[in-house]
Amino acid sequence: NPYCGPQGATYIFGKQKGATGEELDKLESCLCHLNTLLNINDHPCTGAAGGTSGALYAIGAQLCSGIELVMKHTQFEKRIMDCDYCFTGEGSFDEQSLNGKTISGIASICKRHNVPLIVCAGKVNIDSCYEKGITACFSIGNEISSLEKALKDGEKNLEKTSENIMRLLIL
Repeated sequence: NPYCGPQGATYIFGKQKGATGEELDKLESCLCHLNTLLNINDHPCTGAAGGTSGALYAIGAQLCSGIELVMKHTQFEKRIMDCDYCFTGEGSFDEQSLNGKTISGIASICKRHNVPLIVCAGKVNIDSCYEKGITACFSIGNEISSLEKALKDGEKNLEKTSENIMRLLIL
């Protein structure tokens, strides 16, 4: 993602973190102002991590794919080959999740090695994920609630959802 603009840090990641309307516009205005000072928007990936990567790039950091770096240093592919299942999670599982974020790298490797990948997320808003290597995805929310309540209940809800998944898997 670029630093700012429709596909930039604000409008892609801000929404996932709960920013809306006026807040998004204010955040975007700030990032655009920073871009006029730093001139980083044309460099790919400067919008990653909510724009943090752009700030780091501006002071000389070399940008690389975070998931590729983590996979390499954890030897994830070697470790996944003997697994019966892989579980992962994300706060908000949506189309952006499969566009270079951690879950996309996990899905790619699980698919390559035919390891079923189960995703648990606070919110699931995606229509098409199965062809990318996701076997099943579950929203852990048990009720319509505020973001604050969902975060407060997250651990308990994840535990309940995981128990239900495991009960299904042992049938």
